[in-house]
Amino acid sequence: MHQNCADKPLEVNPENASREITWYRRELNKSPPVNDTTDCTFIINGEEIRVHKGILIWHSPVFKKMFSGEMASDTIGISDIAVEDFTQMLEFLYRKTVVIKSVLHAWSLFYIAHKYLLDCFASSCTRFIEENLDITNLMLSYEYAEMYGHVQLQKVCLEDIESYIRGIFLEDYDYHMKPTSLATILKRQVLNVLNNNELILGVLNWAVTECDLKNISLSPENIVGLLESLQVFEYLTNLDFNTDSSENDLIANCSRLIKLKSTKPYRKYSQKRSSFHCKCRDTYKIATRVELRERVYLYSHINVNRDTLLYGLVLVTEDRPINDMNNEYKGEISVHISEYQNPVIICETRFCDIMRYEDLVYVPLSNVIYLESDKIYTIRVEYKNFDRWYSGNKLGSVVCNYMSSKLVDKKKKTIFLFRELTGSVLKGLSFYPV
Repeated sequence: MHQNCADKPLEVNPENASREITWYRRELNKSPPVNDTTDCTFIINGEEIRVHKGILIWHSPVFKKMFSGEMASDTIGISDIAVEDFTQMLEFLYRKTVVIKSVLHAWSLFYIAHKYLLDCFASSCTRFIEENLDITNLMLSYEYAEMYGHVQLQKVCLEDIESYIRGIFLEDYDYHMKPTSLATILKRQVLNVLNNNELILGVLNWAVTECDLKNISLSPENIVGLLESLQVFEYLTNLDFNTDSSENDLIANCSRLIKLKSTKPYRKYSQKRSSFHCKCRDTYKIATRVELRERVYLYSHINVNRDTLLYGLVLVTEDRPINDMNNEYKGEISVHISEYQNPVIICETRFCDIMRYEDLVYVPLSNVIYLESDKIYTIRVEYKNFDRWYSGNKLGSVVCNYMSSKLVDKKKKTIFLFRELTGSVLKGLSFYPV
């Protein structure tokens, strides 16, 4: 019969190490270790943590080297790790359990895993990070992944940044990205999700913060000069934008200076188009066909289980008229978003484009909407078909379908609920959690 692990120091047989470690972990879950059985001490901020060398050596080649050779010691001081984080690492090695409180905490634990080459522990941290990415930690996670050379996680973050870049430039987004990160985003040329005015304002607001951090006096010349020195300016010189799009005089003057400096020839490039990340609802059957007259509005009511940024809508396009042989039409879709039973409009968007009949169209909102989890929002949609109006035929129609009342993104732990009694034209949403 095995003796309880708390009664003696752990000695691992190299020929059967895996079996002994497994048994030890199982016994340890029944009876937590006591100091008498340990054979090594870590000192962190004056606090002693006693452990078993065998457990650490089995999991990490770094610990194995640390406890062998002429320089080996049974007492080791650590100055770059918090006591709570080191304890979490031990919990994982001893019991295969870890409590991660946030994405930032996960990165603190990943630092330990990276330092001691604990692959399984690192995988647990990165899995938590990927499953809990939101707009407040997305850029931070991208920069950490880049620093640690975690290519897969870096790719995931960068793809989300490209698709939801408008949220990165929100005024209340308080994480300040590195200059190299900003240059990387601009260099990849996936900027069609921002209009040029939003992009210029976002970059200039970033530059103002960067000047503050570097104690550079704020002036249009210094701000634009900073962008030039950081090799960011070159990605702004080919953009057509309104120099008076900001009410801030400093930002407006910077915009004008960029315009003046952009008169030199600049290499044209074909801008890569980003695929909008949208989640769509299941469609069941036709509910009704609505005649599209002037001032005919279609409504949907939504709420979400967590605070979320809303970027755009996927909507059904008009039915093709019987006598119209064209597959496309010049149309306009107007979207108003407000809180339920509140007349104040949060967002008003007018989207004009060449649309295909009886198809789906993505409508990017004029500004990103912050949806709060405890509120219901009303989405009002209005259709216009200019080709139909010019031809004298003022009647059109659109199909409202019965669709799933729930839209779930398991990866981002986000759930939207829809309230529509007579069908809907709202097929899907583009969103990112906060």
